[in-house]
Amino acid sequence: MGSSGITRIIPGSALLSVSAVTLVAVFAGVTFFADRVDQSGQRFFQTGGEVVATLDHLSRGFSSRDLAKAEAIFSERFSGTLLGLTRLDPAEEKDGLRRLRFRAGDMPLDRSGAIEEWRS
Repeated sequence: MGSSGITRIIPGSALLSVSAVTLVAVFAGVTFFADRVDQSGQRFFQTGGEVVATLDHLSRGFSSRDLAKAEAIFSERFSGTLLGLTRLDPAEEKDGLRRLRFRAGDMPLDRSGAIEEWRS
């Protein structure tokens, strides 16, 4: 007799073993995936904390007009554009109060130019 007409039945203990191995494999996979997600979240959280600490340090330097603190934050390779800290445009006037808006520029800046804009 050929195998085409015969259906093989898996004994109960073998089915239980296959189910247990499958369950353990699924559990291990889910645990591994959850651990990776947790590690990614921790890295994201730590990076955010470092950004906040750096910006806090920078703002303290600007607030106290201690630009040496601020200069220490800027990389030697810094490149950017004018923020417009020294270029104010009238936005509106109402009840005798004028509202001014910073006007950013397209002029490229290096590290010393950025520090100089903050110094002004």
